[in-house]
Amino acid sequence: MVYSTNLFPPVSLEEIKSQCLITPNFCWHWQGAKRKGYAAYTYNGRTFSLHRVTCFLAHGEPKPDENALHSCDNRSCVNPDHLRWGTQLENIQDAIARNRWTSNRGTKNGRAKINPDVVRAIRAIWGTGPTIIQIAELYGISNQMVSRIITKKAWVDVEDR
Repeated sequence: MVYSTNLFPPVSLEEIKSQCLITPNFCWHWQGAKRKGYAAYTYNGRTFSLHRVTCFLAHGEPKPDENALHSCDNRSCVNPDHLRWGTQLENIQDAIARNRWTSNRGTKNGRAKINPDVVRAIRAIWGTGPTIIQIAELYGISNQMVSRIITKKAWVDVEDR
């Protein structure tokens, strides 16, 4: 059956499946274009997230706050049996339960310019004379980051010694 709304292109599950490689765990691995690892389908110049399209075809329209969640953890899978509608919170809870959630906080963030010892030093020298601007220049970070460190809105897991 082919459906079409403003949200989704007119395409059938059979059409989609015919362009997939079926894996041993029954994922429909999309062989076409991808965006950030997710299957992408272009219709009339507009690109759609194909996992959302197949979820729609199998499970109906999503509520405004719902995403298509994968039970197989395979971004390029478009098997409707591996997809369901759910909230972003449910998606995060699934990721945590399956040990797929990674925190890029602190030094785990590849773009971090400082480390916990520098955070402690910034907190220790604040209030002893140097301004936020001077501290930022000293450590090569932004004024905003210094402010966020001092108020413990950034690097919140670093304990003062």
